[in-house]
Amino acid sequence: MQIRATVLTAVSIVLLLGASAAGAGGKSSVNSQKAADCNSQAVGMTGSEREAFMRACLGGAAPSKAAAPSNVPAPNAQASCRDQANAQGLRGEERRAFMDRCRNSGGH
Repeated sequence: MQIRATVLTAVSIVLLLGASAAGAGGKSSVNSQKAADCNSQAVGMTGSEREAFMRACLGGAAPSKAAAPSNVPAPNAQASCRDQANAQGLRGEERRAFMDRCRNSGGH
């Protein structure tokens, strides 16, 4: 459910930018590119963290990937942790605790 809300928020922001760009004439491709850039920088973020990042990025603050919170795991760290949890056969609360520890250590 949280992912759906995040996606809907991101889509709404992009649509709002597109609507305002249509009135500006010729800027829609620039705004579309900016939205795509912000979206690619927000990979791995979820919920309110992603929403705040997208607002700041689309609003002109243009935070760099380096400025993204350090507690956000890299996409390959997420995959690495998932693979380790699957290999260990972890389920439920034990899996959640493992995933939190693993992601916080960068996937190691």
